[in-house]
Amino acid sequence: AQLADATKTLTSRELAELAETMSARELAELAETMSARELAEMAETLSARQLAEMAETMSSRQLAEMAETMTGARLQDFLKTLSPAQLADATKTLTSRELAEMAETMSARELAELAETMSARELAEMAETLSARQLAEMAETMSSRQLAEMAETMTGARLQDVLKTLSP
Repeated sequence: AQLADATKTLTSRELAELAETMSARELAELAETMSARELAEMAETLSARQLAEMAETMSSRQLAEMAETMTGARLQDFLKTLSPAQLADATKTLTSRELAEMAETMSARELAELAETMSARELAEMAETLSARQLAEMAETMSSRQLAEMAETMTGARLQDVLKTLSP
């Protein structure tokens, strides 16, 4: 609690220097005491390695709150540090726009790993945000079961888009 109070007065540079000396567990404990905005500000100061280590120790709620406050490249950097299960938890709170931005930066393999952790409904929602190219790349790496589940939740033009991407 004292550390949390003390960090509120630090500059980004000072916070980054402090974070360098902390373990992932200590960073996670500190994160527990911070608001989503404060978490995002702290995340801006961390290296990719520190961010990855901290993410490993954070709860799904913390991961989601932190992701909600980030945008663009920093959000993408953060999401790349997460395991597929953590990523699935974090993406549950993202808007369609945020999900589309994130998907733009992911490989077909990464999209497929993420798809493995999602329900059919979540898959369909994600598919709605993808470009035709992304959809085709993702479909290539998905199992027949995943494709069938995803197709069951889609209708109309979007379903046709998915079906066009599939090989015979």
